[in-house]
Amino acid sequence: MGWHSCTGCKRRRPAKTGLDGKQAHFVQIGLGTNTTFVQNLAGPKRDWSHAVDWLLSACSEQQRQHVRGVAVEPVPQYAAFHSKAAEKLPFVVVAQAAIGEKDDIAEIHVLESPEKLLGQVTKREKKNLEWELTFLCNMSCVGGVHPEFGALSAWIRKRYGLKAQMVPQSVEKWSWATLAQKLDFHGCQVLLVDA
Repeated sequence: MGWHSCTGCKRRRPAKTGLDGKQAHFVQIGLGTNTTFVQNLAGPKRDWSHAVDWLLSACSEQQRQHVRGVAVEPVPQYAAFHSKAAEKLPFVVVAQAAIGEKDDIAEIHVLESPEKLLGQVTKREKKNLEWELTFLCNMSCVGGVHPEFGALSAWIRKRYGLKAQMVPQSVEKWSWATLAQKLDFHGCQVLLVDA
């Protein structure tokens, strides 16, 4: 275990794999490209959200160097993005997994290569397409594509002449008990689920 230093205290820093059996201040399940606790605490100012700040105010700790949190995301690139930001948060762990009733392997359907789609439109169209793809990026689903995907992909094909596709990826699915055991925490003060 390492030590972190901040004014007037010496608190133990847990390994980034868990919270040493302590209660988490927050657990957020489903991160995507939406605003998250991790972004509010350690991301760029443009990603800060009043709504997340309001939720964080319900926690007994709000200082980023002390807040304990768990963030869970099944899509690898979004989990990696949030893990990078969480490096600034000594007591926050990010797990790449889906959450369900029992442990298993799940098939999630995610938008294939949104950056490639953005690279195929004019600069003027890019901002609008980026907005439309944000919804698709955040509608990853377990077991099949989102029910609204057909209409949205048809709209993108008609407006931009592009073919948006959802592709399956395998991911570990953990129960709440497994999440708590693997990340070594006991309960939480705020639970935010985006499913």
